[in-house]
Amino acid sequence: MGGDRNAGLVIGFGLSLARAPGQILSIAQSAGSSRVRIMQVQARAAIAQLKSGDSRVLNLLAAARCAGWAKRDGASMLFLPECFGFLGQDSDQTISRADPPIVVPTDADCDLDTDFRNMPNFSLLLASTVFSHADGLNQVTYEDDDSRGRYDEEEVSILDGLQTIARESGLWISGGGMHESGAPNDPSSGRPRVYNSHVILDDKGRIKCVYRKSHMFDVSIPNKVNLKESATTAPGTDLVVCDSPVGRLGLSTCYDLRFPEMYVKLVQNGAEVLLVPSAFTVPTGKAHWHTLLTGK
Repeated sequence: MGGDRNAGLVIGFGLSLARAPGQILSIAQSAGSSRVRIMQVQARAAIAQLKSGDSRVLNLLAAARCAGWAKRDGASMLFLPECFGFLGQDSDQTISRADPPIVVPTDADCDLDTDFRNMPNFSLLLASTVFSHADGLNQVTYEDDDSRGRYDEEEVSILDGLQTIARESGLWISGGGMHESGAPNDPSSGRPRVYNSHVILDDKGRIKCVYRKSHMFDVSIPNKVNLKESATTAPGTDLVVCDSPVGRLGLSTCYDLRFPEMYVKLVQNGAEVLLVPSAFTVPTGKAHWHTLLTGK
């Protein structure tokens, strides 16, 4: 969703369920019939649930801590939820703090420069957080308010930080939803909007693919929820699948879960694992989350 913390959110992740150790159930549909296939998966996946806020510094340190734990436990890929890097106080803050437009490199072997040019010490802090938690030392705490005060939030790029974490941990990372500038303005109001972008990075921190959420969360429940994501977030138009150590991924985000035809098309395009990083509201999460996931 659009990243308004006042809505009351549960930030988590939906992933196709393992049928047995090292196996994932994949369902494909064609010509009106269904087939179920068990595929062997040797890689281990780690899934993080976060309590994100409006400090990109603290949110990235939380992701670095999770990456350290994932590395310690032998995972090859870490999955982060929607709004992992920023959950603003309101939509204006979300728009103003969005990352620059994301470009997928055409050269897979291009060199990376993911250190923060104005804050190289922050890259070092992310790296040390990964290593200390991978080694079980836990010497760096992401909840330290001093960390937030030492670094300029305006200079922190969520994507740069995530690339640093991927590179230092040696993990592939699914960044389940971050706000990206460069989207078209709202056609009715002319107001600036962002994309809600799901990014896959490899273990060198290289961008492998970007999916921009296509279904907006516009809902009104009297006395509970009143949100219009489309006012601040523009929809993407492309379906995205991406190879990874845990299989071919079919990318989606949160409210996409309510549109089953999207997942049929992802599987038809070769997806073996369906990703649903989310920041569901509490009322709709309680009512629908598990039902919608199992329906996929």
